[in-house]
Amino acid sequence: AVSVAYGDFSDDVIKLSDGVASRLGLSKVDFNSAAVRFSSFADKIAGEGGNVSGVVDDLTTRAADFASVYNIGVSEALGIMQSGLAGSAEPFNRFGVNVLDSEVKAYALATALSCRKLLTPPVTFKTP
Repeated sequence: AVSVAYGDFSDDVIKLSDGVASRLGLSKVDFNSAAVRFSSFADKIAGEGGNVSGVVDDLTTRAADFASVYNIGVSEALGIMQSGLAGSAEPFNRFGVNVLDSEVKAYALATALSCRKLLTPPVTFKTP
């Protein structure tokens, strides 16, 4: 599935699964499953010619960190991250994390950042 989802980048993504048990607390099967679920996001975030496997590595590492901080399973954290990237803010609410589009824009304005620079490429989140 990784080969189909990532095409030319599949070898790089597959290499990330080496040592993933000790690095992220996931089996290779679970990592590859998560990588496939993140494939469309990783491609868009990396942009044309970007480091797709680097984005997958960043997303999965951040999910593992999130799991550690909030004392949840890495698989659950990966699901929450996927939901957030798909535009659903609800899964983050139980952790006090607000990723509503309006709040992200308010933060960007309050810190004198443009939303386009903060989110490159621009990502929009659904508001409830």
